[in-house]
Amino acid sequence: MCTGSEGENGGTPRSVADALRLLGAGLDFLNSPAGDELATAALGEVLVSLGGLRAKFAAAHAAFLRRFDAAGAHDADGYGTPASWLAARTQMTRKDAKAAARQMRRLSAHPGVAGAMAAGQVSESCGLQITELARKLPEELRAQTGTILLQAAAAGASVDDLTLIAAAAWEQWRAQHPDPDDDDDGFDDRYLAAGTTFGGAAVLRGSLTPECGAAVQAVLEALGKKAGPEDHRTEGQRFHDALRVTRAGLDFLNSPAAADLDTAAIGEVLVSLGGLRARFAAAHAAFLRRFDAAGAHDADGYGTPASWLAARTQMTRKDAKAAVRQMRRLSAHPGVAGAMAAGQVSESCGLQITELTRKLPEELRAQTGTILLQAAAAGALPEDLALIAAAAWEQWRAQHPDPDDDDGGFDDRYLAVGTTFGGAAVLRGNLTPECGAAVQAVLEALGKKAGPEDHRTEGQRFHDARAPRGALPYRPRSGRGLEEVSVGLMAYLDP
Repeated sequence: MCTGSEGENGGTPRSVADALRLLGAGLDFLNSPAGDELATAALGEVLVSLGGLRAKFAAAHAAFLRRFDAAGAHDADGYGTPASWLAARTQMTRKDAKAAARQMRRLSAHPGVAGAMAAGQVSESCGLQITELARKLPEELRAQTGTILLQAAAAGASVDDLTLIAAAAWEQWRAQHPDPDDDDDGFDDRYLAAGTTFGGAAVLRGSLTPECGAAVQAVLEALGKKAGPEDHRTEGQRFHDALRVTRAGLDFLNSPAAADLDTAAIGEVLVSLGGLRARFAAAHAAFLRRFDAAGAHDADGYGTPASWLAARTQMTRKDAKAAVRQMRRLSAHPGVAGAMAAGQVSESCGLQITELTRKLPEELRAQTGTILLQAAAAGALPEDLALIAAAAWEQWRAQHPDPDDDDGGFDDRYLAVGTTFGGAAVLRGNLTPECGAAVQAVLEALGKKAGPEDHRTEGQRFHDARAPRGALPYRPRSGRGLEEVSVGLMAYLDP
């Protein structure tokens, strides 16, 4: 990689390559059997630390992707957008690649948030929540309120706190800018909302009618007696040195020193970060699995691991639930988790494999999952994996026909274009006999030999065919469906 020489000073990186090496070394340790020896009491601290490291990772990825996009480096590689480059070069699904590009642009528009994430002062969830909350405020409120939200998050505010702060700013602004057409008694503005304070206690905010306010006051007086001394449970053991090494690598990638990297090398860094993202996800899932299995969230007073993550690592509830779902999916697919931990497959491909195998018949899952994992490790894209799973499913159905299916397979008709490992297009379909005959007629019309010196195979001639649109002697006879097939096929053969 053309990112500088590797340093020899252990935990202090001197170049981007050195930082990536340290980051990989730290994640490799966390994913190794040595990580399993960590005491249960320390698992929560590791998960909190990983939350901060996730923010640094997201900030570094967004910063390199921003420079990559600004330099138009994806165009130089033959891709129209940074998202299409990410999907092709880092084994991301199109959905994940587009999400990464959106996140990059949101953080580019909020450099203060990006800087706080890079410093590990706020979580990724909190940082992105701040950008979303600020976006919904009146323009004259955004800068000041954004700064307040950032300071609150850095001080330990939960995502719920940030929402309440933004709501309070919005209410104050509305009070200073009353609607001249609003002449009612405020009843339409009634609300009641519960949130969480910086310290984890509950906060109740609302705008109540006098009657409702009196009722709430009566309830509070009845319930508000002192409950007793607080719980002073000890914290876990110190974090393992692997977390420090990982943090050092991320800190360098987010430092001004990394900004000097040559544009030509940024793509290589993004590819490397894609592999490291998979290792990070595998490590987080492994520690969360042990944390959940030990019931450590119950010991801290939380009913679920998701509620613990939301409260202790500044995650939104949605992100926390997604992290738990991902942990359970990887726990059910140890082969995928191991491949991600080794950096052999991307996070997107790994999760895609778990989803594809889940939809297959039970007797197909293990074998097809192994094939998908091998293909992904060899460089297959998510689209390739979907085609492989579809082929396995079709073969299984052919071997297990439905005795009640007497409609000739018409309900199973489809036509799809995919992408191979090398980026070429693949046309796949399951056609009715009539539609198959129509396609065959189109191919035969286009694929005639050019002369005696034409030694191409029939399939090669079909592929290479170039015919003017509408010049075919064949016209479908069975209505709009076949016409659409012919038009689609012509678009594929004659782009």
